[in-house]
Amino acid sequence: MRRLLVGLLVISGCHKDTHSASPKDADALWALTPDGAQLGIVATPRGLAMLEHGWTDVHAFVDKAPDLAPFAKLMDGGLAQLTGMPDFKLADYGLTSEKGGAVFVLGPQQVVIVVPLADRDKFLAKAHGTKGADADTIDKATCKTVQAVYACASNPDLFGKLGKGKLRDKLDARGDIEVVAEGIPGMPMKSAAGVVQLERGAAVVRGTLVGVSPQAIGQLGAPIKPIVDREHAAGFGVVNLGAMLSNPGPDVPLAAGVSSVQLAHSFAGPLTLSVGAGALAFDARIPLTDPAPAQALLDHCTELVPGVTASAGACHYTVPQLPITLDAWLADNVLHIGMQHPPAAAAVALTPFGAELAEGSWSFAFWGRGSMFAAPQLPIPADATKDPQFHLGMRAFAMINELGIGVRAEGDKVHIAGIVRTAWSNPDDVVARLTAFDPAEVFAGKGSAVTTGLPASAPLARDVTAGYAGLMLPVSLVGVVSAVAIPAYLRYLKKSKQPIVEDDLERLEAALKSTWAATGTFPVGDVAPTPAANCMCTPPTHHCTGEPKDWAAGPWQVLQFHPSDPALFAFSYHSDGKTAEVDAVGDLDCDGIAITYRLKVDATSGKPEARIEAPPPNTD
Repeated sequence: MRRLLVGLLVISGCHKDTHSASPKDADALWALTPDGAQLGIVATPRGLAMLEHGWTDVHAFVDKAPDLAPFAKLMDGGLAQLTGMPDFKLADYGLTSEKGGAVFVLGPQQVVIVVPLADRDKFLAKAHGTKGADADTIDKATCKTVQAVYACASNPDLFGKLGKGKLRDKLDARGDIEVVAEGIPGMPMKSAAGVVQLERGAAVVRGTLVGVSPQAIGQLGAPIKPIVDREHAAGFGVVNLGAMLSNPGPDVPLAAGVSSVQLAHSFAGPLTLSVGAGALAFDARIPLTDPAPAQALLDHCTELVPGVTASAGACHYTVPQLPITLDAWLADNVLHIGMQHPPAAAAVALTPFGAELAEGSWSFAFWGRGSMFAAPQLPIPADATKDPQFHLGMRAFAMINELGIGVRAEGDKVHIAGIVRTAWSNPDDVVARLTAFDPAEVFAGKGSAVTTGLPASAPLARDVTAGYAGLMLPVSLVGVVSAVAIPAYLRYLKKSKQPIVEDDLERLEAALKSTWAATGTFPVGDVAPTPAANCMCTPPTHHCTGEPKDWAAGPWQVLQFHPSDPALFAFSYHSDGKTAEVDAVGDLDCDGIAITYRLKVDATSGKPEARIEAPPPNTD
């Protein structure tokens, strides 16, 4: 999680714009795609320049705060682990942001890298390479100028494939960093394409997944348009609860004879949420097919949650540490959770990305903007002020001003759009003021002083007007999605992977029966799990292939068997000639819990009888 925070801050910290954005820069790199490429990552000159400046700016911010010393160490360690470089200064490595770069992966240990080279000798010295007359070597890679670029390939034969691939065709958006994946073994969709658009202090991500399973599409649900007060909204969200709760899990009694399944089935969906600007005014609404379960719970709400009171058909709960009371009530077959009499919201227009989400329809979406320096000050528990991790979180939260994501299911496609905007989107003098703030000022109730006298043109001035409640909405919805949608989605992905092994075992069953019919025996022998390692959880492919020789010997050769591509299981074999048993073992989500599919074939009666035993449901 902390490494993810490093990446987000670096990307969103970009604020130098020394190049103009042009799809031509990316197209020139995509034109080099090798034939058979499964993954392509292209960074334009502008993208490299902004990433470099973003790293410098965020590192300068971190270096100014002694309490962020552990974070600085984390940043440097994370960069070294990711790139092998202790710092992100391209010139130190003989590279330049005047050129773009690219990485193309064709398969295991088959990679071509287009290097944004400025100084060949310096690059080779840093990479511990050897300069040659026609080509250079770095470890086992060969590097040379080809098609007017300096490229490194894991195998010299790959140079001949440059310019013959078509990954670029999968892009339906453009950005400073572009990624396309297609045909990667184990990938639960046909293709995935995404881009990152870098702006001053902000990053917008757009992507499309193609060939997503019907089960996963159904779990996301049909797109829905958010309900948004465009002139007064600091945050909003929409979630298709009907789709998410189509399988609500165990039926748990709640109160007044109402169970969790009854309540879930009464939701017509969607759940819509909104937050008014400048005030802690929340509003959540869920339309109901049958109001009876919700009404019964409201009638007994004082029995459900300690501290809840009831009056005039509504339930009331004062939120600890916050100066607000949330109400729950029914009106026109809609369950409301929020404030029956909310305070007036301030006038503040949506940001461009907020407006994009508000105008579109999404299977789920959330968006929020604001500033932690807004009044009234965010209540902070006394114990938290002594926690170094809390200090770190406060500083990170202080630099984030907008978060949002929209996901839309459409046919067999899933479209995604997201944003993170930070304080670096402001003029330099405003950024300097924010980077110099002391969390102790916020703890002492002086947080609003940090933004006093801001110029009206600064984005932060409008963020302060929006308050901080809008940013709390995305955080809350991330929790909902993580707890409900993501586990459900992963369950469907697991289910989509498991039938592949059943097909493999059915092919083995047919091969065993055919061999018995021809020879009167099964291939005798024992074969240890093939491949031997937990191949599904081994990067970069995360699938099982084994060496060709593994499948060209012993019983596998007699049965002419090798697993489907991609294979997600390792196979073992045992037979005494009259009975045969094949185990397929895999860890589908790499959590250390393996499952086993077993094929048993018995010919002791003179006729082979077979059965496939699947693992118990939900064991992985």
